[in-house]
Amino acid sequence: MKKVFVIVILFLIIIFPVYAQDLTTKKAFDDFIFSQDNYRASLTEFNLKKGSYQKNPTLSLKEEARVSLYDFLTKRNDYKRTYLTVVRTRTSDMTVYSKIDPEVVWYEKREDNLKSTDSLEDLLIKSNEEDIRYQTDTLPIIYFSLGNISLSSIIELKIEHINLYEKLKNEAGELVELGRADSSLFERWYKDIDAELTKINDIEKVTKIEIQKIFSADNYQVKKSYEKVTEKLSPAKSNLLQLNKFISELELTISEKR
Repeated sequence: MKKVFVIVILFLIIIFPVYAQDLTTKKAFDDFIFSQDNYRASLTEFNLKKGSYQKNPTLSLKEEARVSLYDFLTKRNDYKRTYLTVVRTRTSDMTVYSKIDPEVVWYEKREDNLKSTDSLEDLLIKSNEEDIRYQTDTLPIIYFSLGNISLSSIIELKIEHINLYEKLKNEAGELVELGRADSSLFERWYKDIDAELTKINDIEKVTKIEIQKIFSADNYQVKKSYEKVTEKLSPAKSNLLQLNKFISELELTISEKR
């Protein structure tokens, strides 16, 4: 078997740091870690059995390799399914649901296609089929979902800042009406805040376009397509920090006139 399924743990570190308060995500993540341990153990065992058979191709060693491969493939399917489930719990985007849910179901049902009586050759064929499907179907969906999750986190933070900004603008307006402040006192902050919001909105637009390109990318270019998504989205982090700073300064200016 030339290919081995590997999940990039970096994604989990970036997107799923700590969500102990979210029981659904925590349960999904715990299931993933459990299946990951099983997957690694079965992979190690299969490599040992495969190595023994390749060095000494007897029928008994072939049978041990066959049994080990069957166990590995079932563990690998569970590994993929639980990873997809973790990704799913990190978003409420129906577009992501519509794409990732069928994949979860496919891997749930795939185990039924693996028979404990399958020959070693049949299992290798099925493994190759899964490798091809993973590259052509699953991997683009994973990157598409991760791109949307990252974008959604930026949008959520932006909305939180906008809500606070609107409240502060209303209060500033009331202070002006009461004659306790001049409108020009706040105009600077409005201009700076609006400029950062415009930058973030522009980043959202180009990021959404890049996310859609993931599905049109060549199978072996999907990762690079996702990297373009993160590249387009990356500046938004600095814009959010600047936005937070300006809104904090606006709030301080208002507090001095209360």
